[in-house]
Amino acid sequence: MTKPLVTVVVPTYQYSNVVARAIASIKAQTLNNFEVFIVDDGSTDNTREVVLKAIEGDTRFQYI
Repeated sequence: MTKPLVTVVVPTYQYSNVVARAIASIKAQTLNNFEVFIVDDGSTDNTREVVLKAIEGDTRFQYI
């Protein structure tokens, strides 16, 4: 596996209403050699569920 050219960090807290749109935007980029860390700062809404559904099966994304 090659080293990712770009690393993206997406901080989130209580943003279940927009985080899926941010993930979709990253996935839509023409550059595919990237890794993404979605860092949740302890959300109590359904952010975790939304993120996990949006990144399912895509190993470039990690939810922290």
